[in-house]
Formats: sequence, C-alpha cells, structure tokens
Amino acid sequence: MGLIVFILSNFYPFLYDEPLVEFKQWIEHDSLFVNYGVRTNNYATNSIQPFVQYISDTLTHTTAGFTGILSKNNLSVFFTPVVSTGNGRIYPDKKWKNKVSGGFINSGINYKTKNFSILVGNTRVAFTTSPFNSPILSLDTPPIPMLSYTLKFGWLTITQITGYLGFYSGTLYAPDVNPSDTVDINRYLLIHRFSFRPYKNLGFGFTEIGIAGYNGGFDPAILNPIGIYYEKQFNLWNNVNIIWNFDAVLKIKKTILYANLLIDDFQYEDDPWNEPAHMGINTGIVHKLNNYTFVLEYNRFTRWVYGHFYVWQRYTYGNYPLGMEPASDFENLILKIGRGVLSFDFEYRNKGESSPFTSWPVDYTQPQG
Repeated sequence: MGLIVFILSNFYPFLYDEPLVEFKQWIEHDSLFVNYGVRTNNYATNSIQPFVQYISDTLTHTTAGFTGILSKNNLSVFFTPVVSTGNGRIYPDKKWKNKVSGGFINSGINYKTKNFSILVGNTRVAFTTSPFNSPILSLDTPPIPMLSYTLKFGWLTITQITGYLGFYSGTLYAPDVNPSDTVDINRYLLIHRFSFRPYKNLGFGFTEIGIAGYNGGFDPAILNPIGIYYEKQFNLWNNVNIIWNFDAVLKIKKTILYANLLIDDFQYEDDPWNEPAHMGINTGIVHKLNNYTFVLEYNRFTRWVYGHFYVWQRYTYGNYPLGMEPASDFENLILKIGRGVLSFDFEYRNKGESSPFTSWPVDYTQPQG
C-alpha cells in the first residue's frame, strides 16, 4: 500500500506536525531534549500561524486553518480553528450539507516556566516516542478536555495528563455477548510519564495509561503524577484498564534508533479462559542525509491490544481509537522519504479483523466451560 502526503505550506503546520519534526531537531542538535518523549508546545509568542494540509492515499482530505496565540509573560491563550473537506475519519468529520466540516482542534490556556508548565483546555498532547504515531496516544483523536502539567528535575521529567472522555450509558459487556448488564459512568483518561535522559544522546521512558470511570465525582488521586496506577488499583480501586509503555531512543550522529514496547495485558499467571498476552512493538530508525530524511519503521500489535471486556474501558474516545492507527491486530513496515514539507510514504500492511471496538469474545459473568 502506498501513501503520499503533501503539506502545502511553509508555515508552522500545527495539524500535521508529526513527531518526526522533533526527531529532525534532535539530529540537528548535539543532544536529545530533556523532556524527550512528550512535546511541550511553545506558545510564548503572539502570532497567527496558518496552514494547509492535503492527504491523498486511500482517501483524499484537505484541511485549512490557523493557530492563534495571545501571550504575555509566562501565560498564553491558544486556539486552532479549521475547515476541511474530503473523506476519511479525520476530526472534525461531521459535514455541513455533506460538503464541509469545521471546528476547533485545539484551544486552551498554558502557563510555562523553565521547570514547570500547566495546560488546561480542549486539546491534544503529542507523544514523540515514535516519529509517526506513538503507541501511547494517537495524533488523530479529537481534542480532549484535559488538565496536563509537566515537572522537570534535571535529567528526569514527569508529565501528568487527566482527560475527560465523556459519559457512557450502555451495556457493560458487548451487547452481542451479554446485553443484560448495563452501566452509567463518566470515563477518564489517565496518563503519567517518566522520561529519563541519563546521557545527552540516550533516553528512556515509562508511561502508564489508565481508563477509569466514576458514577459521580472522581478520585483526586488521578491528578497525582507520582506512584503507579497498577499498585493503586490492586490495593484500593475497582477495575481500571491499565496499559504500560516502555520506550528508548539513541542518537548516533545523524541517526536515531527508537523502540516502544506496549503492554496492555501480560498473563503472568494461568488464566482460566486462556486469555493471551496483549502487546505491541514499535521500532525504527531515522537518518538524515544532506537535505533528505529517511525513516524505516516496523510495527506488530496483537489481536486484542487496546480492547477490553468492559465496553467503557476500551481505549477509545467516541468513535475514535486513542491508540496508534491502525490500532490492534496488525503488522506493517513503513518507509518514509522526506525533504522540506514534501514527503513520500510507502507502507506494507497486514491487518486482521479486530479493532478496539471489536466485541470481547468472553462473558466473564458465566462460569468457565
């Protein structure tokens, strides 16, 4: 399968600002960024940054918009309205008179100092553990109402994100498995990340993700960046869908090696229903030669990654998967060749039938056998 992407703008392309942009910056600098793995956008300058994006592969889609920034001292307000046309599931995708879509893909308030930043808004956070789409959080999701903050302590950076994924009212399990049990619950996205950069060209990261739900208010513990959700769940909480991601990056002159290991569920004990481990691997290499950038990436994700037997605990937001595309049950190899704002992508993909929205095949309310 071939993929060709053109970005028809020399302005800051906020909508299609791949993490690859950051990988290129790492190559040009003599070291990785201290907070490697998470992009902290710089809203420090008053500006209007227009962009146009055109994508043509199995779909054709055009988006135009601008990012406006109002900044004073360490405080800034930002917003990104867009209009788009074409096909494909790219937010915003609800069309007016079947022709044009529009909306804000980014808006909020940001306060930032040298070692601390806090963001409140309806926005997205870009994880840069992969030059395309990190397994931690997709770049293609709708904006999420969230509170996010980052703390820096020398070679250690801690990032905390708490987002609201909306109210779910429906069956507890997939309707075709068990239609009788229902639930009404507010869904929350929890992410905290620890980035370690022990040497200037070497970085390690651990990210823990949780999908939690509450009938009324929420537990203030979900705002705490220190600790492990898994331990909290084991001792105090009810079931929370927890995902771990381990990542590493190494820079050698004009080359960067990177890898992600996603663990959705690891069966360290015998499971009565013979449930397999749910894991994914993302790895690749970025190399710059003169004005050209080359990327070769391999992905392999097992069948039930990002899914869950509780519908509300799937790693999804509305009709969008929160994990990297094409989510679960796939293997692919990508080659990207880029120069400036023009890039050519070539992809071989082997995709199974499952997705995070696929019905879990087991009803755990029924005894085994």
